[in-house]
Amino acid sequence: MGDFGKYRYDLQQKAKDAKKKQKAVTWKEIRVSPKIDDHDIDTKIRSAAKFLDEGDKLKVTVRFRGRELAHPDRGRVLLIAIDLCALTRARGYELALSAFFVLTRSM
Repeated sequence: MGDFGKYRYDLQQKAKDAKKKQKAVTWKEIRVSPKIDDHDIDTKIRSAAKFLDEGDKLKVTVRFRGRELAHPDRGRVLLIAIDLCALTRARGYELALSAFFVLTRSM
C-alpha cells in the first residue's frame, strides 16, 4: 500500500509543471484597405513576418468601404500577396464588408 497523500502531491506537482510549460496563444491583427500603396504593404508584410516569428497567430483583414465593395478581387489579390510572402498556413474568409485570413507559421 502506498501513501495516498504522496500520490496526490505528485499529481499536483505534475499538473503544476505542465501549467508552467504552456504558452498562451496571442492574436495580432493587421488591417489594410484595397487602396494601400506598395511601400505600405511591404511594411505590413514585414510586421506580419515578425509577429509570426514570435509565435503569434495573425489575422489579416481587408476592409472595403463605399465603392471598394464593387471590386472584391483587389482585396483577394492583396491577401494572396501577404500570404505568399509570409510562408504560412492560411484559412480565408469573405464577409460582406471585409475579407480576412487567419495565418499561423507553418512548421
